[in-house]
Amino acid sequence: MNTQIQIACPICWAINKLQYEHIVRKPMCGKCHHVLFMGKTIELSSVNIGQFLGHNDIPLMILFWSFFSNSNTKMVLAFDDCVQSLEPHIRLARINIDSEKNTAVALGISVAETIGIFYQNEELARTDKKMNHDEIVNWALSVPL
Repeated sequence: MNTQIQIACPICWAINKLQYEHIVRKPMCGKCHHVLFMGKTIELSSVNIGQFLGHNDIPLMILFWSFFSNSNTKMVLAFDDCVQSLEPHIRLARINIDSEKNTAVALGISVAETIGIFYQNEELARTDKKMNHDEIVNWALSVPL
């Protein structure tokens, strides 16, 4: 496979072009020289979400969370742990629906602990089921591109 893809940098948001098979080799951003896959979820906001929804040629899985949700901590920790299992083939990110209400509303999200998978500006799947690490990974891998 010799396919060129685009990946948004989690630090400077620059769009990087690279060969798909190189994503497992810890690629660096051509602009800021940070690693493109840092092994942790990234925080999205209205300022940077467009770069990740529209300019990533890998799926983007977003946890919509809230400080005010009682069971939120378990779900956030389980979601964050999934990075090691899914990255670099799926980018994991979070959006705080308390501070990013407009972004959540624009994506049709009204409930904390909702997970959505997006690919090339389209929503592929959504769930508000409370899941542990293994359930999240299995669910993410079951979503067809």
